[in-house]
Amino acid sequence: MDDMLLAINLNLKRGILLRIPMPRQKDSASYNIMRRGSITLQDRIQGFRTTIPSPPMAPEPYNDVVEEQDVATSLELIKKTNIHMLAFDENIKKTNIKLALIEYETAMSSFMSYIRFKHLFNVFEIMANYDGNERYSSDFDMYLGQIIDIDPSKTKSWRELYNRLKHVVKSINDIHTLVSYATDLARNRELLQIREKAEMLIKKRIVQTYKG
Repeated sequence: MDDMLLAINLNLKRGILLRIPMPRQKDSASYNIMRRGSITLQDRIQGFRTTIPSPPMAPEPYNDVVEEQDVATSLELIKKTNIHMLAFDENIKKTNIKLALIEYETAMSSFMSYIRFKHLFNVFEIMANYDGNERYSSDFDMYLGQIIDIDPSKTKSWRELYNRLKHVVKSINDIHTLVSYATDLARNRELLQIREKAEMLIKKRIVQTYKG
């Protein structure tokens, strides 16, 4: 079930599917998502198409649609990684892919935008350096920009924001940075792009590492 939810989230753009206790129903299951709003999964044996409506606190209306074949493809990729089982004798790339998937999974479980950002940026950092060769500063910005097709100036701004958010707050300016990210709708829309690129990079690395 955890792998299935992760596979679905890897194919959503805005919505987030969470695993929470719910009563069994004969024909369908409905439960809250992102605190408010609801999602209904039709109980079909073959094929599904799920629409996730936006929660009331969303900055603008949206619907996310996920197709069975896309989820099945992502699920096969996830199963190859055996994500929740770390091994002493596993190679560096495969272990880092697992860590990146766990970071993505953790990002999807948070309702705080700046926490989600930090975990998604961890995906970038791990996947950019998943071969064990660490890249720093402008080298990291350039390399990450190349592999996710983003201008390095943008990846630099993300890296600098990540560095600010992960450290202790020491001044009023630090507080303003934190609160601004949590409340700025433009930043939250940018988070959608960060999520999309993180999803793309995870899938790309799995395909590269688990060929055949």
